[in-house]
Amino acid sequence: MEQSLIRNVEFSTGRRTKMLRAMILWLMGVPLVVVLLIWYFFF
Repeated sequence: MEQSLIRNVEFSTGRRTKMLRAMILWLMGVPLVVVLLIWYFFF
């Protein structure tokens, strides 16, 4: 019982860190795309 619970917790935390990493990449990527578009249109 305990081991399955531990495994479940590890799985959920792993998924959460993956989501967090994806969010950070997304938040870093979006301003970059916006800046590139502004650069493309105005310069």
